[in-house]
Amino acid sequence: MTKLARGTNWESPNDKNRRLKDKLNKLNINILEVDICDGRNDNEIYEIFTKIYDSLDENDEIIFDITHGFRSIPMLALTVLNYAKVLKNIKIKGIYYGAFDAKDEEGITPVFNLSVYDEILEWSQAVNSFLKYGNSQHIKEIVDLMNRKHINDGDKSYIPVRDFVSSLNDFTNSIYTCRGKVTDEFINKSGSNRKPISVAYSNMKERLDDIVENDDKSIKPLVPLLEKIKDRTCEFSNSDNLKTGLAVVKWSIDNNLTQDEP
Repeated sequence: MTKLARGTNWESPNDKNRRLKDKLNKLNINILEVDICDGRNDNEIYEIFTKIYDSLDENDEIIFDITHGFRSIPMLALTVLNYAKVLKNIKIKGIYYGAFDAKDEEGITPVFNLSVYDEILEWSQAVNSFLKYGNSQHIKEIVDLMNRKHINDGDKSYIPVRDFVSSLNDFTNSIYTCRGKVTDEFINKSGSNRKPISVAYSNMKERLDDIVENDDKSIKPLVPLLEKIKDRTCEFSNSDNLKTGLAVVKWSIDNNLTQDEP
């Protein structure tokens, strides 16, 4: 908190109704008080960034309330939290905003869960990694984590996304392990995990089409990102072994998966 916020809303010697510290102490909530500057210039903003980051421990689980975030603090904090995901392996469990201006006739203020926007940010980074390097591992890690979270909350909307990412992972693995040719041996093994590239692509595209046609609003923001994957892999949309091989060659060159000359 800034010096002004401490005096006005934390300790507030002149107004006991604004003493947030006392209210939280009565709820037996352990509090770490961290003083920050006002953020009036670049140096002060960086100092706030460092203060927030230093307050986080390895593997922390964070619930972030931006209701009273002043000026650029919410954006700055979100940047710090994503920075700490990499360096301290923290997990963001929730981002909440109490919309006081949206009170209803009974004076009840709605509280919005904005965690989905952090998920979209994660997805954007993961899809960008796939488009640049052809690696689906980051996407798979996100879905494994988020799918567990959504299912634990009773939300099954992520199941189609999970199925798509599983098929995407099969597709990239089939490229890395050179399963280019569709053989009679595979055709006779229904359900085999060792899918040829063209078959893995077809399965992946089918799962992606299911998501695009899905009306669930919670996964709609992902559709434009996933359609980028569709565009990036469209050269595999054939069942000809030679054309699939040429598509793999181009894929390997585009994703820097070729050997350097000695």
